[in-house]
Amino acid sequence: MTNHGKKGRSAGRRAGHAINTAIHLERLESRRMLAETPLLLGNLNADAVNSAPRDFEPTFVEANGLVFFVANDGVHGSELWRSDGTAEGTQLVADIFPGPTNSYPIELTNVDGVLFFRANDGVNGRELWRTDGTEEGTLLVKDIRPGPENGYPSELTNVGGKLFFRAKDGVSGSELWVSDGTEEGTELVTDILPGSGNSYPTELTSAGGLAFFRATNGVNGRELWTSDGTAEGTFMVTDIRPGPLNSYPSELTAVGDQVFFRAGDGTRGKELWASNGTPEGTRLVADIFPGATNSYPSELTNVEGTLFFRARDPAAGRELWASDGSEAGTFRVMDINPGPENSYPIDLEEVNGTLFFRATDGVNGRELWKSDGTVDGTQMLLDIHPGLANSYPVELTDANGLLFFRATDGVTGRELWVSDGTTEGTMLVEDLNPGLANAYPQNITNINGLLYFGARDGDVGTEPWVLVANLPFRIGDADFDADVDLRDFVILKNNLGTGTTRSEGDFDLDRDVDLLDFVLLRDHYDPFPVDNVATKLRPPAVDAALEDLAEG
Repeated sequence: MTNHGKKGRSAGRRAGHAINTAIHLERLESRRMLAETPLLLGNLNADAVNSAPRDFEPTFVEANGLVFFVANDGVHGSELWRSDGTAEGTQLVADIFPGPTNSYPIELTNVDGVLFFRANDGVNGRELWRTDGTEEGTLLVKDIRPGPENGYPSELTNVGGKLFFRAKDGVSGSELWVSDGTEEGTELVTDILPGSGNSYPTELTSAGGLAFFRATNGVNGRELWTSDGTAEGTFMVTDIRPGPLNSYPSELTAVGDQVFFRAGDGTRGKELWASNGTPEGTRLVADIFPGATNSYPSELTNVEGTLFFRARDPAAGRELWASDGSEAGTFRVMDINPGPENSYPIDLEEVNGTLFFRATDGVNGRELWKSDGTVDGTQMLLDIHPGLANSYPVELTDANGLLFFRATDGVTGRELWVSDGTTEGTMLVEDLNPGLANAYPQNITNINGLLYFGARDGDVGTEPWVLVANLPFRIGDADFDADVDLRDFVILKNNLGTGTTRSEGDFDLDRDVDLLDFVLLRDHYDPFPVDNVATKLRPPAVDAALEDLAEG
């Protein structure tokens, strides 16, 4: 993949060497390289700092084979865009609010191939829209609050192929709605807090084909509710904190057919709870910090049926915990920062059954850690920014079994990094904004093996980028005892893939070269139209290309 977004990155590499000497490849230790480099999808707003309007989550969403995001090209305002993963296939979907004013589409949500979102066309207020990726297929679903006032659909959530969300129609307050994508199929589920008052359904979460959420009916406080999309199937699960006070269920996280969450019953502090949607199936999992003090479980994350989270108990600060849903099976994984100090695990992300997160052990700064739920299996992967300084890995994202994230090593700025779960396999992908300047990759999103993110490279502002998130490959201890010529190079190049590792400087064919020189060679001679890696026979096009290079 060619990186169209960089200017002069290879300027220091000579292309005019006479190719008249054999290449001897030294046998080196195992090295890792990525199979692709990031591609700028387009400098969508050439006259402003950024095309990215604001940091709404998620920025990149797949629907029906296309990737949708919001951008401002300086002409149409903040509008909906689409991409097929190429610069040529990245384009404006529709100018919903015509001209430079923003329609500001947000809460992009895929429901069975249809993208739903909230936007303002300048005639109706902020209302529910849908698109199939074409201008003619981008439509207002329903003017929930008629006229220029806002229906303000929020918390858009796919539950069993239906869109659940919160909205207000001007008669009822902020209540639970459902839509099948048609005007007639977009309706109030039930007025939980009757009249103009707001039940304010929040933290909509899909589990077991039901929507779980927090709401109040005006009699009980903010409690756990569930809905199947019908009025009769919408009810408060149980009054965890009896009466008008709030148990305030938060961080709802699906694990199988049940949800885990944080709540307080008024006797104990804010602790870990679970529910399957029935009163009898709603229970306190464990009183981690006994009594009225809060253990305050946070960062709830499902890892193949085990819940990982951050909590505190009397013996330790805020540390990593795990639970199988039973009191006996709820335990502190490890006191990473020993004693009452906090390791403060955050940004929990599962990759192939392993939990990755950011934490500090009090000796190193906030660095990348991993855990399998055991003490022995919980370890810092790499001190990316050595010593007490923080590399501060954030936006941890699984893509093709690899972990991608933003971090800084103190030499480069905040850039895109990758890890395969090993120390040697944790590395900078590319210094997009060279030196200490920050590329600041954000909203890192895996869509069908392509990694989309916003970043700046010093030439353009924050714009959309894409990376083919192929598995890294290990060169290994290959046997290069014999001199090899460029025919061998073609075979070796093809076996190693088409990507590049960015190594600056020139190569010198007048001496033995190592694998870093080989990377530079590969950059110059890429792409090779090699169609048979089993032999040393080069296609004529390769010979012609090499002759052109030899002639300078």
